[in-house]
Amino acid sequence: MLLLSRLYSGLPTICSANQTIPKFQQFKPTNDIIKRQLMEPKGTLEYAIALGFRAEVKDFQPYYVFNPRHVADLRIGAAILAEAIDLEEKKQEASKTK
Repeated sequence: MLLLSRLYSGLPTICSANQTIPKFQQFKPTNDIIKRQLMEPKGTLEYAIALGFRAEVKDFQPYYVFNPRHVADLRIGAAILAEAIDLEEKKQEASKTK
């Protein structure tokens, strides 16, 4: 649940007016936090790729960079994550009341 929330929390930044600011459109897979929260959990990197991120090398450093042509995919992915988070929260609330 926490992982879904963290993935979802960054998507509005990319979908918003920050589309022209490169630092909001890329992540470095060698960063410790990115490694732990995005690279290591099963399926998260694949989800980022499905949303429009592609591997690139800049100044001999690996990055995953978002292609603005895929902003519709990103918005759909954000909506899917929001729905999954909402459903999981409802399940957790229901299990607490039982």
